[in-house]
Amino acid sequence: FSSRRRHTRFRNVTGVQTCALPICAAVLDFLERAAAIKSDRPPGLPVVRDVLWIGDALVVAQDWAAGTTLAELKDQPAPWLRDFSSAGTFLVRLLDTVETLHERGIAHGDLKPANIVVSDDGAPLLIDALDFSPPADGDRVTGAYAPEAGSRFERDRYALTKIVEDIMSVADASPEALARIAGAVRDCREKPPVLATVGPLRAAIETSLAQWSAAPDAAEEAGPRRIVVSIVGATAGPIESDEGRSEEHTSELQSRFGISYAVF
Repeated sequence: FSSRRRHTRFRNVTGVQTCALPICAAVLDFLERAAAIKSDRPPGLPVVRDVLWIGDALVVAQDWAAGTTLAELKDQPAPWLRDFSSAGTFLVRLLDTVETLHERGIAHGDLKPANIVVSDDGAPLLIDALDFSPPADGDRVTGAYAPEAGSRFERDRYALTKIVEDIMSVADASPEALARIAGAVRDCREKPPVLATVGPLRAAIETSLAQWSAAPDAAEEAGPRRIVVSIVGATAGPIESDEGRSEEHTSELQSRFGISYAVF
């Protein structure tokens, strides 16, 4: 077993017995959170196999998260991220994954594309959820994906709104869908209680997906196709130029290929 971050070291601690009280409390809090995740095995996080205190380091042994990080997929957008249907479906899965963790009392705290691994079947897996920082250093946060202030849960929700914006910037969503989703992002960030839920965002994406799937094909929406067809005489034989002959071929092409207009 291995972890993308093998362990976190801090050199000012030589043992639980002798460490300063704030450090001890932080270590115990970390070990308790790790033990709970190891026991519960919540979906959306790698399975934790063991958590160890070895005197000057904390070691977390967990299953390797197989897949590609969302950061890598976003930097050179994968084809499925450009497609609104598949991108929107993934975002709903990501929102649900984080919400399920929150319902279990688990917040990531530093959610960002680099900490989201996408498996081959499109499932999001959050890595580095178990991370330790000495109290003097504060929580690890990534400024671009964190609000100016807020709890770990609020930071997660803010990060989700930023990730949705990132993905929508490359997806082929309709202007109507983009406006709806942008409005939901504002609601999540600005409407009191601020960052209490991402429910409006999830609803906006699902509504847009439903409209996307119900929309007629662009070719069908444009009406009957008007196609000029040329037939090579050497292959098809001589073509008479009278109007009846043209109409006869038009009728045959329309019934066989759905072509509504032909010129010979």
